[in-house]
Amino acid sequence: MGRPEARIQIAKDMTVRLEMLSQEQKSVFDARKTELEEKRQTLVRQHRDERQKLRETQHSNWQHKQQAWWNNFNTGVRALFDRIMGKRRKIEQRNEQDAWHVKMGQQQECDALVFQQLETRRTLQSRIERLEQLEVQRREHNRDRPPPRQRAPDWSR
Repeated sequence: MGRPEARIQIAKDMTVRLEMLSQEQKSVFDARKTELEEKRQTLVRQHRDERQKLRETQHSNWQHKQQAWWNNFNTGVRALFDRIMGKRRKIEQRNEQDAWHVKMGQQQECDALVFQQLETRRTLQSRIERLEQLEVQRREHNRDRPPPRQRAPDWSR
């Protein structure tokens, strides 16, 4: 094989190798993107489950509190005397204040969980966005690369 033919063969081999490298990069990108998407979906399910568990726990706690508030009231003749003496109204006010505090505490728990989840999600989302930026840069770099030249044999020599 003469010198011009060797150059053509080297150019062809380089083109094939560059294409293989590009495909390898794309495969790595696709695998990483799939991995991050699976993590995102797992995180979404986990966060949904955590919020549901918190709601159920708070609902159960609320039911117990309501029973406790109801138990603060006397029944029968004592209840009648409590009404007359104004003690029932004081118990109602105390129960209302306690209910308000419980609801505010539950709201704070919910907010804290949501903010913690948002931070976790934001971290994963930044990784996803960074991977996408890298893929765009890779595609632009490959697009800007001139196609390999096919050299014709130099017969003048």
